[in-house]
Amino acid sequence: MVIRSITILFIFIFIWSCKDTSGEKANSAKPSITGISMPLKWNITSHQKKKIEVNVSNTSAKAISFSVKRVTDGEVVFQDSLYDDAGYFHPDDGDVAAGDAYYSNRFFPSEIISGMVEKVSAIFEFIAVSDNGKDRTSVTRNVEFLKDALPDIIQVSAPDSIKSGVEEVMFEVTALDSDGVGQIKSVFFEGHAPGSRIMLFRDTLAYVETILYESKEAAIYRGVRDSTLGAGKFGYYDLHFFVMDEIDELNETIPVRQIFIENKNGEILTTRLPEEIERPKKFPVEATVTDPQGLHDIEAVYFQTIKPDGTFGSNGAFFDMRDTGEAFYGDQEAGDGIYSKLIQVEEKNDPGIYKFHFFMRDKAGNMSKMKLDSILIK
Repeated sequence: MVIRSITILFIFIFIWSCKDTSGEKANSAKPSITGISMPLKWNITSHQKKKIEVNVSNTSAKAISFSVKRVTDGEVVFQDSLYDDAGYFHPDDGDVAAGDAYYSNRFFPSEIISGMVEKVSAIFEFIAVSDNGKDRTSVTRNVEFLKDALPDIIQVSAPDSIKSGVEEVMFEVTALDSDGVGQIKSVFFEGHAPGSRIMLFRDTLAYVETILYESKEAAIYRGVRDSTLGAGKFGYYDLHFFVMDEIDELNETIPVRQIFIENKNGEILTTRLPEEIERPKKFPVEATVTDPQGLHDIEAVYFQTIKPDGTFGSNGAFFDMRDTGEAFYGDQEAGDGIYSKLIQVEEKNDPGIYKFHFFMRDKAGNMSKMKLDSILIK
């Protein structure tokens, strides 16, 4: 009996010992840097912080640090760390989700390189350290620091409203860059809820021509839109206008215009189904629809059936229709505004006149008027 107890105790110690060792081995796995997101050109005159983000494959990594050294003499001019805490301990680090193995931090370019007279080439070295502090890996990135004039917007023209069904509205921006308008990469505007910093939509304007504005070279960017810009939108929005140069610098003074976007409900124009059929039978049901904000504003098209005895078919279920060109739904062509659904009538279904109630809902929540059609099932 004593020998059996000693044997069991020995097996328990052995299993515990193996488990402990395997855990220690897993925790000591060497971390690997699998992705780096950061600008490769930094403007020393910028007043905007730049975000650095590093992804590590081994989530047991203890810390991510980095150093910056000049290429010319190899001198380390800056050192700091990245964090994976969703800003809890470091409120301005720009990290989005804690514990997802994405480490972030944000810096002004002048924090890293100061007193620069001309362009400086630098090397960022990122170091990931494991939990046990013994294993580490490093990755480098070559970066340029330079002095770049910020782009600017000197004039904005935008409508104060977009009505449902309007055929044309125009947005126009006149922008300049002291380094030359050839440095401008894009001009765009964002829609925000009034007073909010959260972008709800974005639209890019196209280059039209270069002009002289107060003896300076400027460029005009323009976009002609119609009511389809209102798809999925309704109400008042703040429009924030931006110009971005080739190293992704944005204008500091952001012109803001308020706009009201109207969104009226769409309409079911026609429906189509056989006048009569004999059971059993599979047949297509179609509805042709339109919307003042365009077909992209349509969220759903569906129908409900009423049986000959006046009760709801399929316990009142709604049947979704599709305009995706899928044969499964009996749709012939995607995006043509004709929504379809294949229906199977079985021998067990009651004969008589079945009514179909068609509905359409847009992305702003507007409902169309109900459209009625019917079929005789024999």
